[in-house]
Amino acid sequence: MILRSLSIALLTLLLSACALSPQYVEIDPDIKINQHINVAHTATLDIEDRRPQNPLGTRGGVYATTSFIYPSQPLEQGLRPAAIHALQQLGLTTEGLSPKPIGINLYIDELSYLAESSSLTVTVTLNCRISAEINKADRSHQGNFKSSKTYSYVKSPNEEENRKIINEILSETMTRVFNDEKLISFIQN
Repeated sequence: MILRSLSIALLTLLLSACALSPQYVEIDPDIKINQHINVAHTATLDIEDRRPQNPLGTRGGVYATTSFIYPSQPLEQGLRPAAIHALQQLGLTTEGLSPKPIGINLYIDELSYLAESSSLTVTVTLNCRISAEINKADRSHQGNFKSSKTYSYVKSPNEEENRKIINEILSETMTRVFNDEKLISFIQN
C-alpha cells in the first residue's frame, strides 16, 4: 500500500514536471540610433498592436495549451518609452504643441514565438514585423521592417531567457525602423 502511494506520488510529480506554465515577459527593447535629423521638428507617436491575439506563442511541449508566452503589458505600452527615446535621439521634439507636427504611426503586425522540440534540442523561432507610416503636412511615407531569429536550447528556455530573446528581436526591428534612410530623409525634407 505504501509502495503504491509512493508510486502514484512519484508519477504525479514526473507528469507535473513536464508541464510548462504560462510566462509573462517584460517588453523593454533597446533601440540603437546612428542617425540625426538636422532640422527641428515636433513629432507625435502612435503605436498600434495589430496582431490577432495577445499570446506571442507557445513554449511547446506536451502541454502546449498551457505554456503560452504573453507580454506582461500591452505591446504599445512596452514599446512607447523606447520609441520616444529613439525619436529624441534622432533630434525630434516629442513634447509641446506644434501647428504641424510630424505624425509617426507604428503598427506591430507580427511578433511571434514558435518552439519546436526534437529529441535533443528545443528550437525557438521569433518573427517580428513592424510597419511605419510617417505623415508630414499633406505627404506620407510608409515602410515595412521584418526580422527573424532562431535559437537552439537543450531544454525549453526560462522566463528570463525568453524576455532577453523577445526584446532582442524587437530591438533589432525597431532599430531598423528608426535608422531607415528613406524615413530619415522624408522627415528632414
